[in-house]
Amino acid sequence: GTRYYRSPQKRDIENELIMHKFMVDNFDKWQQKGFIPSMTIEGGFNTNQLIRERGWKYWHQLFNIRQLFLLGSFIESIINHAKTPLEWSAGLLGVNKIADFNSKLCRWQLDDTHINANTFYNQALNPFFNFSVRTSPGTREHFYLNSNNKEMTSNRTVQLVDARTVDSQCDYWITDPPYADAVNYHELSEFFLAWDKKILEKEFKEWYTDSKRALAIKGKGKSFNE
Repeated sequence: GTRYYRSPQKRDIENELIMHKFMVDNFDKWQQKGFIPSMTIEGGFNTNQLIRERGWKYWHQLFNIRQLFLLGSFIESIINHAKTPLEWSAGLLGVNKIADFNSKLCRWQLDDTHINANTFYNQALNPFFNFSVRTSPGTREHFYLNSNNKEMTSNRTVQLVDARTVDSQCDYWITDPPYADAVNYHELSEFFLAWDKKILEKEFKEWYTDSKRALAIKGKGKSFNE
């Protein structure tokens, strides 16, 4: 319950060197297997900030050595052990949540209950010089998701389709986003797609694995009005 500060000691530095050597030796192999991202960062309204301020060109550059090792180990475990679509989905959701709270875009949180704020504490991609890093125990609260749910007994269906092709009669319609391009979902989703891409291609072949930038809603001009 007491917070204290110290400089890195000999054992800390030795551990970092071990971690660094492991990732250098296994980086290419882990990318080929889909354990860590290999996608390039495509320029855009939000993503240009990463390129302009840090010179980052690939999504894996948003994570340091220890973060890559931790997240890559989770992906490796999912690939080796998940058997059903539910297990694949639960694993990916957990990894995405950890990535959100353990990247070089996470700032320190100045309270006694949270280590840091997540990457998307706002709808942007803001790099930090003094970013925070979570240990593996620190990811527990994010991998094990708690959801307040209740079974639905009525007819329901979930489809990934263009809203203009819907041919079902419904009592309620929920849409997102409702506000033009105030949030650039197509760009921000690539933060997660970079981690999910290989598993989605392997286990969810009916899904697309890019952000469909060409179809993104724009707040100006004719396309939004239509």
